[in-house]
Amino acid sequence: MKKLFPALILCVLCVSVAGGCSLHSAPALTGNSYLAEKYPAGSITAVAEHLADTLAASYPPGHTALFIEGSGNELDALGPALEAALRAKGFTMTPDAEDGKALALVYVLDRLGEESWYSHLTLSDGLSVARTWRVSGDKLEMEGAAIRNARTEGGHAGQ
Repeated sequence: MKKLFPALILCVLCVSVAGGCSLHSAPALTGNSYLAEKYPAGSITAVAEHLADTLAASYPPGHTALFIEGSGNELDALGPALEAALRAKGFTMTPDAEDGKALALVYVLDRLGEESWYSHLTLSDGLSVARTWRVSGDKLEMEGAAIRNARTEGGHAGQ
């Protein structure tokens, strides 16, 4: 056991240091959304529509109010495209989430490498959905399955 303890400590340290080396972690809901620079311009509408479809599969659009915590970047095309796609699905969009009747959401669209990207949605009730994308010309195409973390007990705002 005495020989395993230093190895265990080393493993814990390596994992914690490696965890800090990711490109971007998912933002806390107190933070802003993030869209990487130099994203494939032809993909924003498709990504936004996919994210809206993902939310519609988890929440009833006609009964759910959402607030997007934007990136604050004037060049961020994903925020407005996502809002339009959510409205088209029937979601109510609110100017803030402080009244407790709307779910706050943040998004990330970032590069994993030369040919790979990822999207990540996090909502204030705990739902988290991530997906990888592959670059195809000037567009992103879905790659693999979405990874979903369940929302917290008690349902969601607007139910």
